[in-house]
Amino acid sequence: MELRWEECPNREKRGARILRVYSRDREAEIPETVEGADGNPLPVLELADYVFSAMRQGAEEDDLMGLPPLTGDRVEHVVLPRSLRKIGRYAFYNCEGLRKLSFFTAVSDLGAGLFTGCRNIGELDVRMVPGEKSCLYEVLSELNQTLRVTLRDQDGGIQARLLLPEYFEESVENTPARIVNLEMHGCGHRYRYGFRREQMPFAEYDALFPHVRVQEPPAIVSELAWYRLEYPVQLSENWKAAYLEYLEAHPEAAAEAFARVGNMALMRRAAADPRISLDSLEKMIGAAQRTGQSELIPLLMDVRHSRQAEHAEQGQVFQRKRRFEL
Repeated sequence: MELRWEECPNREKRGARILRVYSRDREAEIPETVEGADGNPLPVLELADYVFSAMRQGAEEDDLMGLPPLTGDRVEHVVLPRSLRKIGRYAFYNCEGLRKLSFFTAVSDLGAGLFTGCRNIGELDVRMVPGEKSCLYEVLSELNQTLRVTLRDQDGGIQARLLLPEYFEESVENTPARIVNLEMHGCGHRYRYGFRREQMPFAEYDALFPHVRVQEPPAIVSELAWYRLEYPVQLSENWKAAYLEYLEAHPEAAAEAFARVGNMALMRRAAADPRISLDSLEKMIGAAQRTGQSELIPLLMDVRHSRQAEHAEQGQVFQRKRRFEL
């Protein structure tokens, strides 16, 4: 990977602005510093306007050291540095291939139209910086699709994983009254509102569960519930029971959710969790068989075998329910 950059103008602190990234890969990890003309390191403070967009044209579009510009559909994952303070206007404009963004919350200046045309971002990996204003709410408000958010401390340790459902706005014309009403669909906007504050809104997040279980499909709700059980930071006993009750009542949806995410390690942890009954595990296996999820079946059956062996050692007997069909 190579960078085209310039020194940031009009800043009290010297630093670099990234103009373009060049790489044959589809991922870019922007470094904390670049080497200045005097040989001293300069912190990377800014990303320029349209830095990853293919819409900006000019001489800088030529290859750099034999590497093509990393722009547009080619961009899949971008990792931003701790030093970054500003992202320019339309930095990811029409990057339809962008699926994951990793960043620190200390970015203080986000340009207009930052994610315009980025329809496929589904994952955010966020490092929280204590003592500084967080940009997380601004980022979330730009993205209305379903998001899976990993929250980390500034050293990289995972604090929580959260699922934020999608939402969309629709303009409905009221012809007799000659007005246009704006209608909101989905409950994803409710989940985003809580991030306006500095502290993470886990209690507020959990309080929205009655809304999401009514408005969203069971696979989405099951995934959301398991993430909170897997990383139960500030999770009350009442909401823990509510999440577990939902998973026990929708084992097929849970299997569908984990298969869609494609995280086999997560699927194994969920199936092996003693809070999920063996009967629910049987239903998950049945759901995987019915829907042709061949990659899940041996994994779930292996977990079932291990759990049955543990029960046998403890003197417990599990009998699979027989199904009779006429």
